[in-house]
Amino acid sequence: MKGSSDSNVIHVLSIRQPWASMIVRGLKDVENRTWYTSFRGDFYVHAGKASISNLDRTCASRILKDTYRMTDKQLEHLFDEASLLRGGIIGSCRLENVVRNSQSVWALPEQYHFQLGNGRETLFIPCQGRLGFFRLDLSIQDLRWLTPSPCQ
Repeated sequence: MKGSSDSNVIHVLSIRQPWASMIVRGLKDVENRTWYTSFRGDFYVHAGKASISNLDRTCASRILKDTYRMTDKQLEHLFDEASLLRGGIIGSCRLENVVRNSQSVWALPEQYHFQLGNGRETLFIPCQGRLGFFRLDLSIQDLRWLTPSPCQ
């Protein structure tokens, strides 16, 4: 990219809400995809503008209740459409491996399971999402907002 420095370029993956928020909060350890990637390492999570289906929401609620013992009130807050940030970077995590046989409660059959860890929330940076992993060239001003806040 003209005039850019590689140190300003970050890897990003766009993920639907509330999956994106659940990943950066460490509640979802697998992202299901129909495609494989050789990429491994840290990347930033872009919260897409699209929502998950009602069926996905129902299944997620059951998993969160059973696995994390979340209450109805906690689920209501997590799935509150008005409070979910969309259309920008909301955090980061690490892609540790890609398998097809993950034992995670989030793993779907016949999908590639992106095994995730080290989720962290960051301040919101609006940007356009894209399909697959993409590289984003950010200014120095934007990069400083990607550091997790000391309160987390």
